[in-house]
Amino acid sequence: MVIDGAFAIEKMINTYRTVYAMIRPFIKGSNDTNIDPKTSPQQLDDGMNYLIDHVQNRHNVVNEYLGNN
Repeated sequence: MVIDGAFAIEKMINTYRTVYAMIRPFIKGSNDTNIDPKTSPQQLDDGMNYLIDHVQNRHNVVNEYLGNN
């Protein structure tokens, strides 16, 4: 099934974490010139947590719809 392949929870979360790890240094910044003035590290962390919760929730909804409980 697709939800167990490309859209498996673990794969999605790993993809998010990989991209998050690439972006976070630019949000946090190593000095004043590298800091993103519009986004704080806390906002990025909150967004990451939201995406993880969202993927888990949608996976559960799809499984319920398909009768895979």
